[in-house]
Amino acid sequence: MDVEEMKELCCVVVTNVEKGCRIDREDDETVVIPPFNAKQVDPTGAGDSFLGGLVVGLVEGLDVPDAALLGNLFGSLTVEHFGQPKFDLMMLQRVKDEVHRMKKQCNGHSSDHDDFHARITPARFQDSLLQAKLLLNGHSCDRR
Repeated sequence: MDVEEMKELCCVVVTNVEKGCRIDREDDETVVIPPFNAKQVDPTGAGDSFLGGLVVGLVEGLDVPDAALLGNLFGSLTVEHFGQPKFDLMMLQRVKDEVHRMKKQCNGHSSDHDDFHARITPARFQDSLLQAKLLLNGHSCDRR
């Protein structure tokens, strides 16, 4: 089956290397998920890492675009290393925390006490994942 046939049954996620990925939905809507900048050293395993991030996001209850964004993060981290990447535990915990915050919001469990501006938009979710990536690469995570 090709993408056109598949998207009549479900949404289809198509990776596009350094351009991120896109989601083709049954209703002919296409959602482009932006990439994370990466200095490519070795592309080996990037697709596997993308898929791992996507699946974890889906299992954790994220919607497909947010799960794909998580996949893009792990794909970008993978291409920056020779061979199998070794992910920093502090970075992984930060990503996990952000995924759980996003999951709570997607499931409607945000606290009434949450400040409206503290709610996570897709852009804020992407920025929080970028901050976790910068932490791994030894950059300051505070942009203030």
